[in-house]
Amino acid sequence: MLWRPHNYRRALKKPGIFKALRIPILKQRGDTPNKQNNTIAIKYPKVTVTVYKNTVVGTYNPPRFRGAQETYLLTGTVKEIEDQIAKKKEEIKEEIDSKIIKVCAMGGIHGISIYIKWVFYEDFLKGEEYISKLPGDLIVHGPSFKKVYKEGVEFVKTEKEEPGAHLSNFIHNAAIKKISPLIAEELRKIHEEYTPRMKKPYKEAFIRLLDAMILYFQAQVDKQKEGVI
Repeated sequence: MLWRPHNYRRALKKPGIFKALRIPILKQRGDTPNKQNNTIAIKYPKVTVTVYKNTVVGTYNPPRFRGAQETYLLTGTVKEIEDQIAKKKEEIKEEIDSKIIKVCAMGGIHGISIYIKWVFYEDFLKGEEYISKLPGDLIVHGPSFKKVYKEGVEFVKTEKEEPGAHLSNFIHNAAIKKISPLIAEELRKIHEEYTPRMKKPYKEAFIRLLDAMILYFQAQVDKQKEGVI
């Protein structure tokens, strides 16, 4: 699978911060406000910091190679993939926060790191089996999921969750669906081998549990056959 962190943004909300930073930024860097929307944009190699009236927003700008944004290959177990995503997310967080802190320091504003929060993100993913089967001309806009490109989909921020949350859930569910046929079959074997030798009331409780588990995993198998994610 190929993953690209896109539009990762963190922000500091502080009333009147534009007035506090406008003159110091002009003196120290020479950046002037945009007269149309009354903002100041400061561009660093990997982060653009935009100062609004009451907010400072840092947006991560992924490195580009031959015009294309940097994309990461996700391999290994679900846990290993999650670790890869978490590591990169933390690197991006540190990159954004350091630039917001640097800009605020120009106006003598310090001690703000704990107040910087995630405000938006998009996790682009392609190469997963189900996603690869989606028609190229299909356009989808959902609360946490969208498909606007010919290839791949994007998982987007919905509430207070951090980047990677919806992506991680998708990967977990995809992994469960892939092993569901094997699990369902193994549960049936356990049912046939052990339940005849068990005593009541354990036998009845065990049968109910196994039947519920078999039903769940068989449902995942049926969804795969129907093409439902």
